[in-house]
Amino acid sequence: MRLLLNSIDRRHAHLSAPKTMDIAIDRLGARGDGIGRSQGTPVYVDGALPGETARVRLVGRRADGLVATLEHLIEVSPERREPPCRHAASCGGCVLQHATGEAYRAWKTGLLTAALARRGLDGVAIEPLAVAPQASRRRARLGLSHRGAEAIVGFRARRSHRLVANDACLVMTPALMAARAGLLPLLARLNASEIELTETDTGIDLVLHGKAIPGLAELEAIAAAAHELDLARVSWQGSDGLMPLATRRTPQLRLGAAVVALPAGAFVQPTRWGEELMAARICEAVARAGDLADLYAGLGTFGFRLARERKVTAIEGAASMTAAMAEAAHRAGLLGRFSAQARDLAHAPLTPDELGRFDAVVVDPPRQGAREQCVGLAASGVPLVVAASCHPGSFSRDARILVDGGYRLDTIWPIDQFLWSHHLELVAVFRRG
Repeated sequence: MRLLLNSIDRRHAHLSAPKTMDIAIDRLGARGDGIGRSQGTPVYVDGALPGETARVRLVGRRADGLVATLEHLIEVSPERREPPCRHAASCGGCVLQHATGEAYRAWKTGLLTAALARRGLDGVAIEPLAVAPQASRRRARLGLSHRGAEAIVGFRARRSHRLVANDACLVMTPALMAARAGLLPLLARLNASEIELTETDTGIDLVLHGKAIPGLAELEAIAAAAHELDLARVSWQGSDGLMPLATRRTPQLRLGAAVVALPAGAFVQPTRWGEELMAARICEAVARAGDLADLYAGLGTFGFRLARERKVTAIEGAASMTAAMAEAAHRAGLLGRFSAQARDLAHAPLTPDELGRFDAVVVDPPRQGAREQCVGLAASGVPLVVAASCHPGSFSRDARILVDGGYRLDTIWPIDQFLWSHHLELVAVFRRG
């Protein structure tokens, strides 16, 4: 251990020297920071682009290198542009507004190709990146802090817990931004730490996160704000669970042939644009398939669309979302073609025998992926698997399992729902043989 520490100290010994240096930026990192090298050690510089020479100030260390802030540019990349948002330099919600569209698309697609290469999946057909339009994000979780009698609500600054009061945003829908602005007087009175806003077909669904349950005066203020701002519903998420505070209308979304009532805090795709694009890709891929399993089904985002032409078994771990799907299927008259089951697929994945009755399987897991379920799929005889993912790393791991089990990875559609961030979603098709 002493030898290891000495080695690390020698590698970073130049931190004791003057902390300002000039450095050539070679590439972009996975989180959008420019990366150069100093005496063989990686240096991570927020706001720098490949091809630039930057004067930077060293401010710390990370696991494999150093962290620096950008002082000024000595040589400027032709791929640099003026960020379109005035909060871009301070808000951590977006990391690459300063790159041209072509450079941004190349970086984002590169996140996927790099993840695939690490699993030996080079050469897979990747379609051009589809990028969400501005002002399309309908779901956001924002931090809340207080400065005197004022509420500060927004995303956190880059590599910081400090909140940026983003009174303008090019990513969130106008309805979300209007709700955020209208809520500021109320939020200044509440002992909450975060707010979660979802734009639904029937209005804004608001979840307040905090430890202590609001008192009577605060509850009255919440009810008044819900009425004044025409919010559909307000709930409180505390240490004792989720508690509804004010419900003026049931938050709902139309998903295919069904209208689904949203449980408070339920997952929905971040943009309507992305939801429709992903659904179109999935429906196209399974167009000739019969009975189908929709695993990690959520609220039936894809399953209800797929049930128009086949029987769908939707399986979801959250009981509240499973119940919402079942109720929506009943109201839509889909009970003969759509069934919803509650099952934790991470701990109780479908077995190869259970999977054997399906002609196709759709998998849309959370960020950690579907390792356990993919092991079962790899051992099954299902001819077609369509995977949606919000994390190229866990997707590539799961794809390796399926390929090793005899599947061919045909096509990947990268879909950029989180504009200017390091997040990337995708749809991929796997076929047997």
